[in-house]
Amino acid sequence: MITLNGEMEVNFDNEKIMNIFNNNLKDATVEIKKLLSKYAKNNHRYVSDTGKLKRNTKVKDNSKGDYLNFNLELYVDEKEVYYGRYIIKGHRSWSPDNFLEKAYNKNENKINEIIRRSVNKAIKEIQSLF
Repeated sequence: MITLNGEMEVNFDNEKIMNIFNNNLKDATVEIKKLLSKYAKNNHRYVSDTGKLKRNTKVKDNSKGDYLNFNLELYVDEKEVYYGRYIIKGHRSWSPDNFLEKAYNKNENKINEIIRRSVNKAIKEIQSLF
């Protein structure tokens, strides 16, 4: 499991401004979820005909509506795919393949760019208010 936490300190008394930042960052988390999910599902060594690992590699949004402090969790649903932990950590003849961590590491720059774009969009929206 990989957890991605983002914390932004934005201090404005104006609720409308805070909502603009929050909404833009919410859109960014949706884009990040898709990016991480797609990469993790398509970049692991385990190959099977069932596609069960691919279907049960998920990104959960634990942000609870507060996207200024977003929390995304990339994981394999081990209730559905018990062998997911063996693929990630290795087991007997299987060498470890932490494809969840690789998904984040390979996309870190893209994730930062998505957040940067989101913040810049929010700033432009706020500037248009004045």
